[in-house]
Amino acid sequence: MSVQDLKEALRDIPGSSDLTVSYAGNGDQVIHLAGKRVEVGPMASNDEIRTALQNPFVPRATTNMSVTGLQSGAFQSKLAEMRKRIAESQTAGLAKIDAVVSDGEKKLEAAAEGVAKQAQSEVDNALQEFATMTNGGPPLNG
Repeated sequence: MSVQDLKEALRDIPGSSDLTVSYAGNGDQVIHLAGKRVEVGPMASNDEIRTALQNPFVPRATTNMSVTGLQSGAFQSKLAEMRKRIAESQTAGLAKIDAVVSDGEKKLEAAAEGVAKQAQSEVDNALQEFATMTNGGPPLNG
């Protein structure tokens, strides 16, 4: 049905000549008339639109009602809050993991340093012992 047809069907309602129709993101029709704004289903009849305009606070079969009792946008707001908390938890968890890995790296570096020092000491001792044994000894081919 066209807007002109709707204006004709609602001609007994004051201001109907200025009636306009837009569409909500969910596909519902948004009827604008004399400062009122009502949202009805995409297949709403003229009688449903008339009833909605006469009393926009009466729920209609085509009206999207909340089954949770939350206000419009409250669900998205709650999801955003949960996402934020999850992100904060992930950040805190990653910081803890990073601290453990960093501590482990320091311990591994210290252990490797200790092993390297011990190995160098043993090499130095072996070289010293070898030098002591070979200084002043008889020539090997002699």
